[in-house]
This record gives sequence, structure tokens and C-alpha cells, in this order.
Amino acid sequence: MRYFGTDGIRGTYGRFPMTEAFATQLGRAVTVFLRKTAAKTLVVGRDTRFSGESLTHALCRGLSETVNILDLGILPTPAVSQAILALKADLGVVITASHNPSSDNGFKLLGSGGQKLPDAALMFLEEQIENSLSASDFKGPSWQHFPKVRPEYFGDSYVAWLQNFLPKKCSLKRLVIDAANGATSDFLEKVFSHLGCDVIYTAREPNGYNINDAVGSEHTEFLSEQILKHKADLGIAFDGDGDRCVICDDLGRRIPGDQVLGILALDLERRGILAHHQCVATIVSNLGLDHSLKYHGVQVLRSDVGDAQVWNQILASGSNFGGESSGHIIFKDIAPCGDGMLTAIMFLSLLSRSEVSLKELQREIALFPQKICNLKVIQKVPFEELVGFQEGCQQLQEHMACEGRVLVRYSGTELKIRLLVEALEETVVEETMILLKKWVAKYIKLA
Repeated sequence: MRYFGTDGIRGTYGRFPMTEAFATQLGRAVTVFLRKTAAKTLVVGRDTRFSGESLTHALCRGLSETVNILDLGILPTPAVSQAILALKADLGVVITASHNPSSDNGFKLLGSGGQKLPDAALMFLEEQIENSLSASDFKGPSWQHFPKVRPEYFGDSYVAWLQNFLPKKCSLKRLVIDAANGATSDFLEKVFSHLGCDVIYTAREPNGYNINDAVGSEHTEFLSEQILKHKADLGIAFDGDGDRCVICDDLGRRIPGDQVLGILALDLERRGILAHHQCVATIVSNLGLDHSLKYHGVQVLRSDVGDAQVWNQILASGSNFGGESSGHIIFKDIAPCGDGMLTAIMFLSLLSRSEVSLKELQREIALFPQKICNLKVIQKVPFEELVGFQEGCQQLQEHMACEGRVLVRYSGTELKIRLLVEALEETVVEETMILLKKWVAKYIKLA
């Protein structure tokens, strides 16, 4: 069984593997990992879900007494990443299900550099978890006492770090920020009160059950309403653990994530700090991003889905910038993982320096018409086992009347198959998607 998806382990709380028993087994696996690498210090943080504290205690029960455990409490994922670096920790665990509802939870693991653990480390942990779950008498480390956990507050240090990047002046008169009732809730005002404009904070009263509940990066209709209500110039929404940033304009319209990525890439290029004139995006990013940036001398490199994969491609190519259309954006020279508040600050700084309007900046990144469809499946049957399936998808792409593409992949965290079609003409996109859905239903049992 594979526990780790594209962004850690995730599931419905109370159902395997998102249980206290499993969390303890994960703690045991982490102990073996730490011993293997001669590491000793682990930091653990969580978002605002009702199940977070219980899963934190269960995880710590599985850790050896030899592990120095620092409990950071409720903290955004990127803040845990910064804590690892500042406190010289060897590993970080964030208990979060990111943008999922409060009924879910999960585990994200960060390495000593503050970045997502590499695949080799995750495979080792998979093996250790499987061994401990299948063994009637667990042969790994055993101990009688609950390991010592030391509370460690890192929030002020994280806020101070972010404030270093605030623009000296702000071109906006009014800004709305949506915290998704998540981990950024207690930090927004401390960071953005120094921005120099009127800032309205929303969805920052977490109660354990309202995280991502019709608010945040996945529900920008709430942010749109607030922008119009307060006549704001811009709106920003984060997800539950604060590593995503979604932006809406003064009319409440969501700015496509690939446009945000492209606008930031062009800004870095024009300031002469975009390494090798390259921007890393994922396989689901719009082809229009490639075409638009190429016009300005910037090459787009592609990675698999997941900010960990973006980070790997950044390292492999010598790039220093990249991200996902979902709002995960990485500034490698500043931080080793996506940080929603940092992305927001960088975008606001760009707007303050720019001599043109946001609309003009958007025009520079012209996206292709695109349609995305997510279908629930009974099980994820590997495509290579479906005789003729991939060939049929390829034929659909080849028969498109203009430049475009078809992409079919399984979700890394859910029982879903994700379909993407894009082309220069909207009618071609619509027609191809209809054919693609019929083709998928012919081979894969849908829920």
C-alpha cells in the first residue's frame, strides 16, 4: 500500500490511515528514519482542525525518548519550514490536510533543509510503516515512557522574517485577505498591518470545524463578495495551512494561477534575477504560459504535479523560481517551499513597483482556452494495464484541429481522475472534452 501522495498522507479523520493508531506507527517509522540518519531533533506543527491536537499527541507517542521534540503548535506549513532552518532541526511534521475540509487531516514531512522529503526518504518511511503495521510483535524501537515534548513558539520569528519583504510603499488603497479560518489566521494582521493601506481581514476565526468551509483558496466566491462589498482594489486568499495564495482583482474575478506565476516570473526576469531565464511549472499549467514567457525570452520547464516535484525540477535545472497553478509558488533564493503569505507580499511589491496596471500585466500572459474535469473513480487502475487507453488519448490529441493538448492523470490525494484539454479555439476544447470523457468512461469504472 502507498500512503504518501503528491502532498504527504491525507484522509478522512477516524478512518485508516488517518487515525491515532496510524499516527503512532508513523512516529515509530520516523524514529527509525532519524536513527538511520543520526538525527535527533524533530519539530511538529499543525493547522486549526479539531483533530490536529489528538493526532499530534499520537504521533509523539510513537517517537523514541532519544528524539528531541519541539511542538510549534498551530503554525502555517511554510513557517514550520522556516522553523526547521532557524532551530537547526533534522525533520519537520505538519499535521494538516491543506485545502481539504475539516473532516480530513494529514501529515506533511519536511527535511532538514525545510523542503518536502525526497522520494527515496518517503519510500523508506513507507517500508517502515508497512513493517510496523504488519508485524504482530513490532520489532522496531520500543520504549515504556512518553517522550518529552517541549513547546516552542516560533510565530513572532516567522512574522519578523516576512516583514523583511514588505514593500516600502503600497499602490493599493484597500485590500481584502481571507485566511480560510486556517493556520494563517493569527498572523495576518501582524504581517500586513505594516503594508500602508487599508486591510480587511476575513475568515480568521477558526473553531476547529470551519477551516476551508466555503472560504479560502478553494472557495474564492466568498473573497469576491468581500472585495465588492468593501470596494477593495485586490483580494488574497490562503488555504488551510498557508502554503497557497490565490488572488482576485477589483471586480472579484480570480486571476488564473498561471497568470500569477507568469507575472512574477517576468518581474524577476526584468530585474535580472531569474536564474538561467527559466521558470518551472507543472504538466497541468496552461500552454499559453510557455508561449507568453517565450516571447520575453523565458523558458518554461515542466515537472510532475506537486510542489515537491517543482522543487526537484528547480534544483535539477539550476532555476530559482517556479510553482503550480493552484497557488503553490517557490522563490528558491528566499524559501525552500511554497509560502502563501510570501507570495502575496511579492505580488504586492511587484504592483507597487509597476508603472502599468494589473490588467496590463495580465495581458502579457495570454492563456489558451482550457477545460478541466475531475471524475470520481472506484479505483486507480494503472493506465499501462488498460490496453489501448493511452493510444486513444494520444489520437484525440492528434486529431485536434489546432495546437493544443490532452492530459489525463490520477489525483495524488483522492480517488479521482483528472482530465485536461486546451487549445487555441474554445469550440475545439469543448468538443474534445466530450469525447475524452466518453473514452475514459469506456475504460475506467467511475464512482
